Amino acid sequence: MQKKELLELCGSVEEIIYRNQNNGYTVMTMLCDGASATAVGSMADVNIGEELKLIGNWKVHSGYGEQFAFEYYEQFVPSTAESILKYLSSGVIKGIGRATAKRLVEAFGDKTLEIMQNEPSRLEEIRGISHDKALKLNSEIRKAFGMREVMLYLEKYHISAEESVRIWKSFGDDAVNIIEENPYILCGNNINVAFERADSIAAALEKPCDDKCRIRAGI
Repeated sequence: MQKKELLELCGSVEEIIYRNQNNGYTVMTMLCDGASATAVGSMADVNIGEELKLIGNWKVHSGYGEQFAFEYYEQFVPSTAESILKYLSSGVIKGIGRATAKRLVEAFGDKTLEIMQNEPSRLEEIRGISHDKALKLNSEIRKAFGMREVMLYLEKYHISAEESVRIWKSFGDDAVNIIEENPYILCGNNINVAFERADSIAAALEKPCDDKCRIRAGI
């Protein structure tokens, strides 16, 4: 039977209807070229205002109607003042509520997230943000973006979204270094990646066949 050709859906997240924190299964409403669409699938993390490219197919749910069921996805940092305001107002960054989000975006526009990450001292220009709070906000935004970088790294080794969730929960920001040091660690730690898949990652990383981590995992 011929496999159905995958389609692409691009847009920004308007609402997160349901989110399973254990496996990443998400039901969300997206705004795509001015029209709303419901998308379903597993992903490591997602927030209102984020821009996504989803790869999958349309299906009709008996109770909820037409939905876009995605198998793969790409996440992009919100790039417009409007999407950044939605993103920051959602509470994704600890210490930022709607009022502070509005003041930040009014001051920095499309550059808000870039300034928060790379020029934290400029945040002190905003009423209500002290030097200490500016540093805390910088730490929070770096943490959020660090998680995204880990997920993008895992994607190139065909690690599924559900597996990415487990890896992130196990290793956090240090996941890339840990996997590059010992890809066979993915066979355990409640991640349960098959030995053959870990072996292919090790081969891509040019690990020797007699690596002691490989021998231990094989046994």
